[in-house]
Amino acid sequence: MFALLLLILFLTVLWLIELKRRKLSALVKHLPGPKEIPIIGSEFVLKSEDITDFQALDSKECVASVMKVFLGSKLVLIVSDPVVLQQLLAQCQEKPYLINFFNLEFGLFSAKYPIWKPLRKGLSPAFSQRCSNSFIPIFDKHYSQLVKLLSEKLDTYQFDFHSYVQRQSFHLTLETTLNSTLADDYIDLHSFEEVEDIIGQRTMKSHLHLDLIYKQTNMFKREREIRASIEAMIDKILEEKSRKMSKSKMEDLQEQSNSHIFIDQLMHLNQDGRPLTPLEIRQNIIAIIFAGYETTAVTITYTILMLAMHPEVEKLVMNELNEVYKKGDVIDYDLLKQLEYLEMVIKETMRLFPSVPLTIRESIEDMNLDGVGCLPKGVTFVCSFYRLHRWESIWGADSNKFRPERFNSHETAARHPFSFMPFGSGSRNCLGNRYAMLSIKTGLIHLLTNYKFTTNLKMDDIKLKFSITLKLLNTNILKVEKR
Repeated sequence: MFALLLLILFLTVLWLIELKRRKLSALVKHLPGPKEIPIIGSEFVLKSEDITDFQALDSKECVASVMKVFLGSKLVLIVSDPVVLQQLLAQCQEKPYLINFFNLEFGLFSAKYPIWKPLRKGLSPAFSQRCSNSFIPIFDKHYSQLVKLLSEKLDTYQFDFHSYVQRQSFHLTLETTLNSTLADDYIDLHSFEEVEDIIGQRTMKSHLHLDLIYKQTNMFKREREIRASIEAMIDKILEEKSRKMSKSKMEDLQEQSNSHIFIDQLMHLNQDGRPLTPLEIRQNIIAIIFAGYETTAVTITYTILMLAMHPEVEKLVMNELNEVYKKGDVIDYDLLKQLEYLEMVIKETMRLFPSVPLTIRESIEDMNLDGVGCLPKGVTFVCSFYRLHRWESIWGADSNKFRPERFNSHETAARHPFSFMPFGSGSRNCLGNRYAMLSIKTGLIHLLTNYKFTTNLKMDDIKLKFSITLKLLNTNILKVEKR
C-alpha cells in the first residue's frame, strides 16, 4: 500500500512538471527549437550530455537568433539577436541557479543582484583607466619572463604554447590581486584549472545540476578538497595583511588605501557603512583570479594563432609595432593606445573566439521582449556571444573569416552597438575590460617583437570546447622562431 502511494505521488509530481512545461511551451510556440518530449523537455538533451552543444540541434534551429530549449519544465531561451540582447541585459540583472556552482555568493560576477549592486559601485574605482594603467609595469615584467621561458622551445612544434601563456597570466593575476610573496609559492594554477573544469562539466551536464545527484559524485569530493586548500591559503594571506595593517603607522595605512592592488582595495572598501567581512574579501579575490587569468591567456593564444594563420595581417601588425616601439622602450598607456591596428586584430580575434562564449540571466519578474513576447519570471536566458559574433546578417558573408578591418571606425559605426560583446554589456558587464586589453596588448608586443609564429593549422581545423571559457582543443599547433 505504501509503495502504491509513493508511486501515485511520483506520477503526480511528473504530471505537474509536464503541465508546467506545456503551459510555458504554449507561450513560446512561435519560437524555433528542438522537438519536445513530455517530462524530459527537449529531445537534444537525450542526444548530448552538453547542454550548450548546439550542434545537437538541426541546421534549421541553429540559424535562429532566439530559440527555445526545455530542460524538463525549465524554459531556456538561447539569444543571439543584438536587439533582444540589448533589451534583455537592460531589464534582467539577475543570474540563475547555474551561477551558484561557483560557490561565490559574494563574488562580483556571481553575486545575486542585491549583493552585487553596492559591491559593483564600491569596486568600480579599482578598475578605472588610471588604476588599470598602474599595472602596466607588472604586465611588462611578466611578459618579459614569458619571452625568456619560450626561448627553450625555439624551432619546435612539440610544445603547448597556451600552457606557457596561461602560467604567466596566472602569476601576473596573482601579483595584481594579492601582491604577496606567499601567493606564488602556495596558490596553484592547477587547482584553479581543476575547479573551473569541474564547474564547467557540472554546468554542461543537466543531471548534475541536482545537488542530490552531484554530491554523490567524486567530482564533488574533489572540488570540496581543492576549494578548501585555496581558501586556506587566501585566508593565510589575509591574516598576513591584517597583521601588517594593525602594526602600520597612519601614513602607511594611507598608502595601502591608495594602493591599486585588489586585495588592498577590498580590505579598505566600506559597504553600507561597514568593512567587508573576511568571507566577502576571500570570495572576491577568488572571483577576480577566476575571471582574470584564463580569459586573458586564451585571447593571447587565439590572437597569436590567427596571426600565424594570416601572415598578411601579421605583416601589418609588425609595421605598426615598428613605427611606435623599439625593444627596450618603456611600455606605457600612451604607447599602447597608438596600436590601433593591433587593437582591431585583438577585437577580431575576440569576435571569432570570445574567451567567455556566453553569459546567463534569469527573469525575476514578467517581462516583454521584442519578437519574443511576454515571458513569466523564472525563465533562464543564455546570451550566446559566440553565435552573435558569427551572424552573416551582422558581419557579412565572410563572418567566419578573420578580417580585422571589420573594426575600423566606419564599419563599427554601421553596426548595432550590441553586435560585439567580448566583455558582455549592460550594467553587469566585465569590470576588467580595460585591465584585460592593456595586458593583452603588452603581452603581444613582447611576443611579436621577439618571435615569429607559424602554423600548419587552417581555420576549418580548429576544434573548440564550450566551457566556462572557450577552450582550444588543438595542441602543439605553433612553431616559434627568433625574429
